[in-house]
Amino acid sequence: RMRHGPIKLTHPKPFKLSTSKHAGEKAAQEEFVPLAARVHSFLHKTPKRFQPASKAGPPPPMEKTELKLTEPSAPKFHTTTRQRQLKENVLSQAEREEQMMREIKPFKARPVSQKVLHSAGDLGVPKVAKRAPCVSKGFVSHTEKRAGREQLARPRSPGAGSLPGRGWRKPRSPSAASL
Repeated sequence: RMRHGPIKLTHPKPFKLSTSKHAGEKAAQEEFVPLAARVHSFLHKTPKRFQPASKAGPPPPMEKTELKLTEPSAPKFHTTTRQRQLKENVLSQAEREEQMMREIKPFKARPVSQKVLHSAGDLGVPKVAKRAPCVSKGFVSHTEKRAGREQLARPRSPGAGSLPGRGWRKPRSPSAASL
């Protein structure tokens, strides 16, 4: 909806920030306390365990105990309780090789057929018939065909349109172009 009449000016208002409210309240509540009074209250309000040594008083005397020499003792490792391999069960390299040779089955070769020995290496391989070699074929250029047809359609006379010094050429026949 539009208003008719003179346009009213905007009157700016000052910002009311939330921090300005808190600052005014704190200033009214707190009273000025000198630094010396604040340090004095800090020292007297802290517990004795946090006070400096001069305020807490002298430390309690320690009980004197008679000092003794340390007696060394061997460490007790769990490795001593583990079972060790007996030297009887441990085999030397030569004994291990000897045992392996006893366990291996001996090699036994089958007899060789005489056909294999006397063949040319084609035993068991089927022979494949050789194919005849490829015969090359000349290609037919469609451009040459078209040129041959155009020359047949418009035969030229030997004198007309020939260049001086050059003889008249016979147009190609379509049968020669197809080969």
